[in-house]
Amino acid sequence: MNELCKACGGECCKSLMIRAPGISDEVKAWWEMRGTVAEDVVMLRCRCEHLTKDGRCGIRKTRPQACRDYAVDGPECRQTRRIAGL
Repeated sequence: MNELCKACGGECCKSLMIRAPGISDEVKAWWEMRGTVAEDVVMLRCRCEHLTKDGRCGIRKTRPQACRDYAVDGPECRQTRRIAGL
């Protein structure tokens, strides 16, 4: 397991990040009632059912393409950790 993943316990698998550039104040308020809004990103808490208790992927070999494309220490990873306070 990657050291960054081990340190954060799989935060990217406990939430969904949605880019929302240019959202109106009304839409932003709606999202804030359901998650966290930071800059142009909305983070919704929704733990993956395949995440193990120790923060590992339980379906690593067959995980979806979206998970394969998620770059460890990429922009989304850093923002997820920052929003989560890690």
